Amino acid sequence: MPRPPTFLSTACTLHTNISLALSKRYWFGTWIVFNAVLGVLMGIYHQGGVVPAQLWVGQQQQARGIGVTDVFWWRTYSPPMWLLGGQEVVTVDLMGMDASEMRQRLTLAMGDCGQQGTRSVGLVAPTSSVELDVWMEETRQDLQVELLWMTKRHLNLDDLDLEEDGIRGTLSRVVGGRGLAIWMISRVCADSR
Repeated sequence: MPRPPTFLSTACTLHTNISLALSKRYWFGTWIVFNAVLGVLMGIYHQGGVVPAQLWVGQQQQARGIGVTDVFWWRTYSPPMWLLGGQEVVTVDLMGMDASEMRQRLTLAMGDCGQQGTRSVGLVAPTSSVELDVWMEETRQDLQVELLWMTKRHLNLDDLDLEEDGIRGTLSRVVGGRGLAIWMISRVCADSR
């Protein structure tokens, strides 16, 4: 689902206020700085871990032949499938799906204990997600979660929650907890405890 261009409202407001208040010379300098900052933010950090994560999944599959075969992508842009290099990896795009629905999909993919086909699945998600932290803490008796890969070069701006966390709390969580990680999640069965 395409996102609305909400960033344009900020740019238009900045442009209008600056052009009214400052001379052209100052406006031009501010415009350059504004575009440089947003270029770095949106061009490098915002969703910047998606391509490296997809490359890693493809390389693991190719090198070992036993890498993650089912990968669930949650709260990220759609991963570019061509980066897998023809490797057979089931990719499930959960993009903006609610956390409870994401948990259901992962649980179904793993299967039940005692069933043939119980398997580990990969979850690619931003490390700044509060819902993910809560879910992993709640299910640590039933699920084994192993961090396989992580990059800090990823900002998930979808986790901005100024109303609930305030400016300091939101920036601390989103910028301080920035990153994208791949976890291997598998069910802990009674015979493996």
